Amino acid sequence: MKTFTTIIIGIVALVSMQIPAKTNDKLMANGLSKADIESIQYMREEEKLAHDVYTFYTGQYDIPIFRNISRSETALAEDTFLKPLFGEMQTLSDQITEAIKRDRILSAMEDADAEVETATRALNAVLKGYSAMPLDLYSTAGKALYDVMAKYKLKILRLNYADQSSNIEALLMDLAAPALQPHINALPGVTDAIGNVRTAQTNFTAKRVAYEKAMALNAEGATASELKKPLLELINARLVPYLKVSKMVSPDTHTHFADAVAQVIATTNTAIRRRSGKNPEEPPAEEQ
Repeated sequence: MKTFTTIIIGIVALVSMQIPAKTNDKLMANGLSKADIESIQYMREEEKLAHDVYTFYTGQYDIPIFRNISRSETALAEDTFLKPLFGEMQTLSDQITEAIKRDRILSAMEDADAEVETATRALNAVLKGYSAMPLDLYSTAGKALYDVMAKYKLKILRLNYADQSSNIEALLMDLAAPALQPHINALPGVTDAIGNVRTAQTNFTAKRVAYEKAMALNAEGATASELKKPLLELINARLVPYLKVSKMVSPDTHTHFADAVAQVIATTNTAIRRRSGKNPEEPPAEEQ
């Protein structure tokens, strides 16, 4: 069973994540709002920060501030204020974790889209190069294939996901025409270049289906950024003030846990300031 200390480590790590001020234009073109996209796009470095903080603390229980935690956890588990509070915090934490899983699916889809773009640009470059070669054997076949490619142009890569996919599929269908096979066979590397586009597009389609399913299953769920606000409120407005008072009133049962929570929060704040380029030794504004 998770102790209060283990729970607070994971929760503080989760709420330390930040949302980048950017949007995904291809998703917005599909109908999602800017707020929707900003809510589900977490920086991977911030996910790594949360993971690093959690891993550090769960592996460092022998440092002085944590040595006596086990003795006080039994009493803390029956604390009439902490028990329901941690229940609320754990529920919100679990919901944030599920939201982050959806974010990872989005990241996988974006990576797959980047592979489609790379493969399509490479195919365009190969066909354009063959069409400009001075050797008729290559230029004739190259021009025939590049004429097909030129109908679509690279601007299809700037379309939203649905329209881009439709155009890529149409391009591949056109290039599969029997009349073009002799030209494809005559140009070394073209078969592989077309195959790379097909592989990348198939992979992207699978990732997009997974993303759409995840969004459909959680259409009514709150976003991770929305869940962070009440979770931070529980920590800052209820947990921290209560522990400060309890440390004075019941030092035997609450001191070690209160100090551990303070250290988790302080170390996380330091890590965030360091990653943001601020002086890690400089305390937050409210501490100055």
